Amino acid sequence: MAPRSSRPSPALALAALLAASCVTPATALVLRVESDLVPVAQLVSVRVRVQRDGETAQRYDHTFVVGSQFALPGDVSLTPASVDDARRLHVVVDAALADGGSLTREYRVSFTPQQTRLLEVFLAARCEVPTTPCGTGTTCGRTACESIDDPAVTAFAPPVAATDAGVDAGPPSRCPPDMVLIAGGTFRMGTDAPDGDSDEHPSHLVQLRDFCIERTEVTVLKYRQCATCEAPLPGTSGLCNGDLTGRDQHPINCVTWYQADAYCRAVGRSLPTEAQWEYAARGLDGRTYPWGEDDPTTQGCWNIQGQRAGTCPVGSLAAGDTPEGVHDLAGNVSEWVSDWFDRYTASDVPPMDPTGPGDTSRKGIRGGGWNGFITDDFRGARRWYDLPNQRSFGLGMRCVSAPR
Repeated sequence: MAPRSSRPSPALALAALLAASCVTPATALVLRVESDLVPVAQLVSVRVRVQRDGETAQRYDHTFVVGSQFALPGDVSLTPASVDDARRLHVVVDAALADGGSLTREYRVSFTPQQTRLLEVFLAARCEVPTTPCGTGTTCGRTACESIDDPAVTAFAPPVAATDAGVDAGPPSRCPPDMVLIAGGTFRMGTDAPDGDSDEHPSHLVQLRDFCIERTEVTVLKYRQCATCEAPLPGTSGLCNGDLTGRDQHPINCVTWYQADAYCRAVGRSLPTEAQWEYAARGLDGRTYPWGEDDPTTQGCWNIQGQRAGTCPVGSLAAGDTPEGVHDLAGNVSEWVSDWFDRYTASDVPPMDPTGPGDTSRKGIRGGGWNGFITDDFRGARRWYDLPNQRSFGLGMRCVSAPR
């Protein structure tokens, strides 16, 4: 394995800070809503809806009239009975504006008992007041805005329905069947935790537009179907899947960064940036692992208990999936990303779709592979690197693309 390295400014914006804190004997959920760059007079009401992910019944649904019932900034405290047995919640916040427009944002919060969760969400519409107010009972669409230069945050958008399994795949037509839609947003990348590696510091806000990410790592079969792709060199370890029979549905490994990049380009996609990869793994709630907060045990294909002698078929361990349904972001193989690798630098303004530093001779790698045996290797903020011409039996890739 590779060596490891030791506000928005729109015309309309609504910032929501969600804190989920577990208090013995039950869980409490507090929604803190702040008005940022929006005159309070523009806000008529704030509606908060909460349900357990995968359920249809609302556990909480209340509309607050701004001014008479609710002052901004203000907290919305839910009764413990609404959330005390939920591991993942689906939260929707709607803000009604005086001009007839509305701002809508939905997201999911993962937590476990006896745990405190903190989620920073920025909901913004980068446009002026609609020129034609919406009629009674209607919702303004994107066409009401002259321009939206920050599609990283869904504005004037209707809620996205969850599947029966609680997986938010977004509108099915926006991504190919083998990909998952990751709704854009502003998230905190990296960590300030003292147990994090120094190259994960400092944590910093990043803005991302919507993107599609492959549900699984690129398999041996898919790589072989690429007519223009260079076959990986034969390995000497006996662990390179391209050399083995019966591994069509295992991830391709033993590929250099150049080969990974060439494959994604050949299929009309690209390697994910570090920011895209971490956002897909950690979400807006900043979860520690792709699946949530439970320590790694049997959720992924890894060597924590010394039980693995190679990779697993992609997507074969559903307990390690993200809430959106992305497989194997921890375990199986580590994954090349597009960025050159360097330490983070903080910025006063969250960058939009950052692509990393200039050429540093090292390319970034994310996600612990099957050969990882330390639980810390599978944190979503964990970073690795290697020279782009190097390869490993624990290293592969997946691709991303822009939505349709």
